Amino acid sequence: MATSAFWGCGSDSNDEDDSFVNVGGQLWSKENLNIPIEGSFCYDSLSTNCEKYGRLYTWTMAMNIDESYATTELGKIKLPHQGICPAGSHLPSLSEWQQLDDYLNKHPSEKELFLNQIGGFYRPNSGFSNENIELLMWTSTEYDYSDRPYADKYNFAWLVVHRKNLTTTQDNPVKQVSASVRCIKNK
Repeated sequence: MATSAFWGCGSDSNDEDDSFVNVGGQLWSKENLNIPIEGSFCYDSLSTNCEKYGRLYTWTMAMNIDESYATTELGKIKLPHQGICPAGSHLPSLSEWQQLDDYLNKHPSEKELFLNQIGGFYRPNSGFSNENIELLMWTSTEYDYSDRPYADKYNFAWLVVHRKNLTTTQDNPVKQVSASVRCIKNK
């Protein structure tokens, strides 16, 4: 299958590995995922934004699990978890994002690799937000709020903020938020 079928834009090569780049010893997808699955959509519901930013997915879509886990705890999963990522790759765990972040903080020139698709996100109660400002990307790691109410409704995500300079941070949005997906190659 051609790379562009998975990633939506970029290389016309038939070599799937052209869609990944080595960043600190990890092979990350160069672009946000753009696989049209039921319930996913484009920023501002414009198909041109899927070509520009990739698609937006809820956590259960990204994980490729039953939607009931949007409001209940999935619990422990076997890592790596493929989710909707192409064969041979998987949805990054929180620790993989943290490893990437540690590397990028030591090699800031490589942060540019994650500035190509700052496509915002979608919150069910407030709509589309932060196009060209923030990029929210899912992890496979559930947020552990076991001692607090609504523990089952949160998940870890990675937030890239692009203003004058790129900053990254860990975030914990509700699982019903629609965010981007970057995949990482299996080791």
